[in-house]
Amino acid sequence: MIQPFATALGTASSGASLPQAINCAEHNLHVDSRIAGFVMPLGNTINMDGNALYEAVAVIFIAQLNGIALSVPQIITI
Repeated sequence: MIQPFATALGTASSGASLPQAINCAEHNLHVDSRIAGFVMPLGNTINMDGNALYEAVAVIFIAQLNGIALSVPQIITI
């Protein structure tokens, strides 16, 4: 699994290393291709959603830290 790890580290993108990770899981770890093809992209997408949620929460936290009152429409926009 070193090749997908190195690609993810070098590109700072888990999406860029996904094809290599699936290939390694299938051939090196002997995971069924149907399982690897379903679970790994799903996990990658969940990872991206978690990052997006973190960014939204960070913006609201920084606004509160600086004493900026956000209205409900502004929070929804974020």
